[in-house]
Amino acid sequence: MGPGTPGRAARQKFRIASKLADDSTRAGVLRCKLMVIESQPSGTSSAPKESDALLVVPTYNERANLQDLVTRFFAAVPRCHLLIVDDESPDGTADLCSELQRDHPGLHLLRRSGVRGLGRAYTAGLRYGLERQYEVIGTMDADLSHNPEHLKAMLPLTLTSDVVVGSRYIRDGGTINWRIRRIVLSWLANRFAAWLLRIPAHDMTSGYRLYRREALEQIPLEEITSNGYSFLVELLYRLHRQGSTVAESPIIFYDRTLGESKLAPREIYVGAFRLIRLRLSRGVRKPQRTAVAGRSTGLAGDQGELGAQERQETPLPAEHEVGQRS
Repeated sequence: MGPGTPGRAARQKFRIASKLADDSTRAGVLRCKLMVIESQPSGTSSAPKESDALLVVPTYNERANLQDLVTRFFAAVPRCHLLIVDDESPDGTADLCSELQRDHPGLHLLRRSGVRGLGRAYTAGLRYGLERQYEVIGTMDADLSHNPEHLKAMLPLTLTSDVVVGSRYIRDGGTINWRIRRIVLSWLANRFAAWLLRIPAHDMTSGYRLYRREALEQIPLEEITSNGYSFLVELLYRLHRQGSTVAESPIIFYDRTLGESKLAPREIYVGAFRLIRLRLSRGVRKPQRTAVAGRSTGLAGDQGELGAQERQETPLPAEHEVGQRS
């Protein structure tokens, strides 16, 4: 056809109509975006500041791991604060921490003396964070089984959840250098704990956690009776019962390569007994609201070696703080 035929004119009209329609669509999308922005409240929460977060690490004879832990921690989250709660380690863990404080202003040390247990060390660290008004207080292992890089994904979840659990047993989570027997025992232990206590979490005994200050303030820490690794389960149970929301974020758990494991076989049986006792107790408030956030695909879990020796449960010992919050 020639340039002036009706077919060519029709095609030109069609292109003009399409352009107008596209312009109208873009204008409509722009108006929708403006409406969404205008509808958001002016006080919408922003991402938590790293300087408002404190990670608590109980230690006992972890000198071989400490320097690497501190270096990796502040490389991953340079503005976060790290508290070492040392139980009079004979290998000089606390002394090394004091030396490292010169290069890391965000590193803190809490020396404990007397006969203690792991649960008491956690209690002392959590109280330290609450007294100093940290918005987010967390826990992690000293033996490098918890990669500090995971904190970059975990911290933002505290905007919408009271508790964030670093989970090995949801999608993209996992373990390195574990035997099949240990994985099976871990899975069974966590499935039993979750079923017994009715807690919607997949890694019940993970020591890699973040707590919002407002949630911890509702828990009477002095009433927690568990003193070994079961301390973590009881704390999560009490938080869930008082209505805290729980999210899980995938982590890769690395088995210890330096130092000695503090997890004794006896702890497995003691933990099972305490779970049953906890389920039968009547002194914990029932939940007013519950929710589970994050990704989840299965039930399992096992506590990593937290670098604090399980010993006889006693009243809180004397504590000596080294380092101030900056």
